Amino acid sequence: MSKKIKNLKPGRDGIWQVIRTLKSFTVQDIQNYVDMDHTSIRTYLSQLEAGGFLTSNSPEPFQKKIFELVKDNGYHRPVLKADGNPKKPSANQRMWMCMKALKKFSYLDVSITAEVPKYNAKTYLSFLNRAGYVGVFKEAQPPISPGVYIFKASNDTGPKAPQIRKDKSVYDQNLHKVVWRPAGGAA
Repeated sequence: MSKKIKNLKPGRDGIWQVIRTLKSFTVQDIQNYVDMDHTSIRTYLSQLEAGGFLTSNSPEPFQKKIFELVKDNGYHRPVLKADGNPKKPSANQRMWMCMKALKKFSYLDVSITAEVPKYNAKTYLSFLNRAGYVGVFKEAQPPISPGVYIFKASNDTGPKAPQIRKDKSVYDQNLHKVVWRPAGGAA
């Protein structure tokens, strides 16, 4: 391949970058850029085809299948189910979108707006506070009122919600890196 793609993202984000750059391609063309096996690439391409983002030829035996980009929805890759329909946002994604819209909120506000259990909202907010995405606007006064948080627009790294990993670290999907670790580990 003669073209280089700057800042190629990992996984399906990278596949989408390659698709948008090449416009017409084979599975092998994608594999030349991203570090993924052909089965994973084919799975995502079939979702994109089912969703109407790609078309492909019906190759004769021993010919390569060629895909064409027909619907480019921009920088952010489509997140689809196997049938090509959009996936419903995760609980974390709904909370992230809710916090960005509300600007100031309690865990109860997030729970109700994002339709997640109170405990999930409270836990997620505590991790985002440690990682610096939100700050405490007003301390909690149990049992009178919950704490109020404020979303820090300066730490808005993008549309994808930060993830809390099994090791209790906070991973930013937009930056593709761990941004906070519990005591004993540096981010």
